[in-house]
Amino acid sequence: MNKKVFHFLIFFFIFLLFYSCFAQDSNGENGANVDETTRSLLSFLNTIYTFVIRLTIVISILRIIWGGITYLFSVGEIVQVSEAKNMIVDAILGLAVALTSYTFLSLLGLTPP
Repeated sequence: MNKKVFHFLIFFFIFLLFYSCFAQDSNGENGANVDETTRSLLSFLNTIYTFVIRLTIVISILRIIWGGITYLFSVGEIVQVSEAKNMIVDAILGLAVALTSYTFLSLLGLTPP
């Protein structure tokens, strides 16, 4: 991995990930001004989880469609046919992993409402 990207990720996870902990002001009364719209770390992770699952599903479906189009227009060329089949199989495996993780976490009761 590139050093700059690695250092950025380290910086992000150390400093910026927990920045939301200091987002709400307090007037000195413990919990007096906390309402239901205050987001916790768990709801933040749930939002990220939901976004990643949905993005994975959309990308997998697009890869299946692109693999089908590639297979359709390969005109019998063995290399393109095998690349298209591999693309479709990889997309189906990615979709299966995403749906399995969603199912597993919903069985544990960790899915967003």
